Amino acid sequence: MKTLAERIQLIKDETGLSLERLGEISGVSAQAVQQWISGHTKNIRFDPLFRLSRGTGYSAEWIATGEGPIKSQEKTDPALIIDMKDFSVKRREFLSSAVKASVGLDSEN
Repeated sequence: MKTLAERIQLIKDETGLSLERLGEISGVSAQAVQQWISGHTKNIRFDPLFRLSRGTGYSAEWIATGEGPIKSQEKTDPALIIDMKDFSVKRREFLSSAVKASVGLDSEN
């Protein structure tokens, strides 16, 4: 795959995810994903790149450059990727503390 557009299209085809869902995972609009696929965007910003990588299992290096391993070593599930920007501060704090506690990083340690 020589272009970003080809690589994003392959991810879409192989995962079966819609433009909307790829956008949600990446933190961008479906229109932005369509611009990636159409070739109107030649480069992808870091934040959406890494979110797309984590959410689909494809390596960030491969998505961005076409080089390196195609699949990431991390196991991911797009259904588990959430965008907390619309959550209240109280809810974000609760979720953050719950995750930290579940992996042994609670504030008392």
